[in-house]
Amino acid sequence: MMNKPLVSICCITFNHEEFIRDTISGFLSQVVDFEIEILIHDDASTDHTAHVIQEFEKKHPGLIKPIYQTENQWSKGIRASPTYLWPKAKGKYIALCEGDDYWTDPSKLQQQVDLLESNSDYIISCHNVLERRDQELNLFNSEGKIVKEEFQIEDLFSPWFIPTCSVVFRKPPVIVLPDWYLNSPHGDLGLYFTLMRNGGKIHYNDTPMAVYRRHPGGVSSRFTKGKLILSLSYLYTCVNISFDNKYTDAATAGIEEIVDLMNADKYLRVLSDPQKIASVTPFRGLMKALIIKMRVYLRKIGLRLSRKTST
Repeated sequence: MMNKPLVSICCITFNHEEFIRDTISGFLSQVVDFEIEILIHDDASTDHTAHVIQEFEKKHPGLIKPIYQTENQWSKGIRASPTYLWPKAKGKYIALCEGDDYWTDPSKLQQQVDLLESNSDYIISCHNVLERRDQELNLFNSEGKIVKEEFQIEDLFSPWFIPTCSVVFRKPPVIVLPDWYLNSPHGDLGLYFTLMRNGGKIHYNDTPMAVYRRHPGGVSSRFTKGKLILSLSYLYTCVNISFDNKYTDAATAGIEEIVDLMNADKYLRVLSDPQKIASVTPFRGLMKALIIKMRVYLRKIGLRLSRKTST
């Protein structure tokens, strides 16, 4: 009988037949001195993803614990991880990896768990990865981009530097997600803000120990520059509101940095139009609050949002 796992690996997948074998093999390659469990949620894939998972499940009964949906949950507005996976996770820690990414270093989990076990002030452990486009591999965080190992919550208001497949986090007794979480397309970043709400730090290791795939069916392919700017601006605004405006300066700087990095001056005009923001932000119930806060946040970059809002 398997002892209670120290780490629960949580994997969401949909139509990843081409990739899921690498993903699960990466989980099984881990060399650790503790028990793990592998929770996989297949969101009613229309290809043979479920068949591949079943192959591994038969070979590793009790270790691989799949959930096979017959109806797609994402299309119903249901997030698989907080609804199905995290509540079932028995581990003290949760490791994240989506079904199109994969781990490459067999010592990855051991390194991260050792760090978290010996440093109670760390809530999240993450690391660099390789970014794969077809057969081309490059560092996700280029050499010299990340110059420190410790991060606070303020650092999350910066362009994305935490690949989801690199994350191991300390599981709280109950993961209470705010209302805005389900309405933001950046569920991973929303999770990190939530986990850091009561303090703690993030540890970053610049050694690449996994591969993040960019491909036409991937999550990142859904974002145009405009939608990325708007969705992150929305997220930063909601986070700051929920934290009683404690991080106004960080949120403002984060929005400015995103726009600057995108070299996308034309999208500043989009940000000044509440109707256009509403068209890409499903959570229209917070639009008035969003526009009011955005007027403050974006003042530094010369925007004057209309006082007239549309809901």
